[in-house]
Amino acid sequence: MRKSYINHISMPKLSKLKKWLLFGVSLFLFANIEFNLTLSTFPEVEFFGDSSEATQIFQITVESLKSFIDSQANNFATNFIIVDVRTPQEYQITKISDAVNIPLADIQQGTGIQKVKSIAKNQKIILYCSAGVRSAKALKLLNQAGISGINLQGGIREWRTKIEPTMPKS
Repeated sequence: MRKSYINHISMPKLSKLKKWLLFGVSLFLFANIEFNLTLSTFPEVEFFGDSSEATQIFQITVESLKSFIDSQANNFATNFIIVDVRTPQEYQITKISDAVNIPLADIQQGTGIQKVKSIAKNQKIILYCSAGVRSAKALKLLNQAGISGINLQGGIREWRTKIEPTMPKS
């Protein structure tokens, strides 16, 4: 009797993180995170976080954002707003073109949440900081206030490394 090797091949188990990534992408596709985006709009958007977090954070790579900005040319500023959550001092040294500075401290105090609501009426929000940590915190607070957005993975450091290498360091 021949032994079947098919029975001995096991499919790799998905890690918890991969399961949550798949869940996040599925949620993104079905819920459209409140502003009618699809994965074809941001092909590199991904979920990060764990099951204990009440909010989900989506992020986009700098390459995908740059590509999207270039492809939208005249419509980007009409449809999107880029929010820099770093300090005003960091913002003065260097920033992504057309970004608005709303520091994390202001968002934590609530004044920044009101400012985001007032300036981003029908625009989609993309947040960034130096490396992505403060903007993820800010995005969680905005999500809790009913404002959806996307975090720029790697922040301005990644942008400077991969998109604008001549940009001054903050």
